[in-house]
Amino acid sequence: MRKKLVYICSPCRGDIEKNIEKAQRYCREAVELWDDVIPIAPHVYFTQFLDDAKQEERAAGMDMGLSLLAVSYTHLRAHET
Repeated sequence: MRKKLVYICSPCRGDIEKNIEKAQRYCREAVELWDDVIPIAPHVYFTQFLDDAKQEERAAGMDMGLSLLAVSYTHLRAHET
């Protein structure tokens, strides 16, 4: 079965560590809920080698994330209510 790329949108700024943990949880939940998806959360990956506190690196990460969004089939926006 061909899997769909799912772009996971959630906050990064602010409490970055906490927000990254939440994004990881959202990815895991997507995998647990649907067997035909590959969750993509760029801010989880990009923060491994880019510093979100540096404007130039943040801008690069945002640009790369938007490029990934252009190739994903669907996206989920995670938010707290």
